[in-house]
Amino acid sequence: ANAYAGAADTLLYYMRQQRSGFNPIIRDSIHKLDGLIVDDTVRAGQFINVSGGWADASDYLQYVATSANAAFVMLIAYRDNPRAFADKFDARGLPGPNGIPDVLDEARHGLEWLSRMYPGGDQMYNQLGDDRDHAVWDLPWTDSSNYGWGKGKERPVYPCTGKPQGLIKAKNRSTGYASTAGKFASAFALGAATFAKTDAAFAGMLRARAVAAYRLGRQHPGVCQTAPGGQPYFYEEDNWHDDMELAAASLIDATGEKHFLGDALMHA
Repeated sequence: ANAYAGAADTLLYYMRQQRSGFNPIIRDSIHKLDGLIVDDTVRAGQFINVSGGWADASDYLQYVATSANAAFVMLIAYRDNPRAFADKFDARGLPGPNGIPDVLDEARHGLEWLSRMYPGGDQMYNQLGDDRDHAVWDLPWTDSSNYGWGKGKERPVYPCTGKPQGLIKAKNRSTGYASTAGKFASAFALGAATFAKTDAAFAGMLRARAVAAYRLGRQHPGVCQTAPGGQPYFYEEDNWHDDMELAAASLIDATGEKHFLGDALMHA
């Protein structure tokens, strides 16, 4: 007997539990009002539908930096070890097979949220919520965080700006878009390659977003760190070349265009 049979799928229980949008634990949607754009001279105060994705940890903040990585890791785990994953849940995370490995259902949940956080062009978002979330002890479906427009209302959506960010006291040290753009591009590119045979329309959308995100990263080199609120902590990554290297390498398979190999080597 294989002592590790089913072990890979156990990690997906945590991911399903962390879902925003439809959450299978309560069989209903949470954080339905996400979100309102902030820190943008043109779009500040506008609503953008970015419901979905996963909570980052035991709070309910959501970051492209962690979510794109999670989606990519699930996709590459399936690519390299497809027989390790079963089909016991549907796309919403509810019990019952749907003909698709559960790891791909979960990765798609993340990719769909990422596609809302990057709808295309120069409109790229990096973060949903901030540390005002930490003021209350709530369950996801009773989240009463107040971001200035009432308890439990819309959460702030932070764009990539290429400049230091922070709306309350602390600020990060952002210098560009490329670290976030590269993460978008690699997750989208691997998603496009993964779903090419089973959902051509979805794969085509992901491929186009991957190329566009990568192009935006090249236009705005530098790191895009997460935005702090009242406290001086955030994800302090200071390297963006690794993200663009992975993006370029992933785009080779997604597009068949060999010139991305030279780009990947340039960032290596």
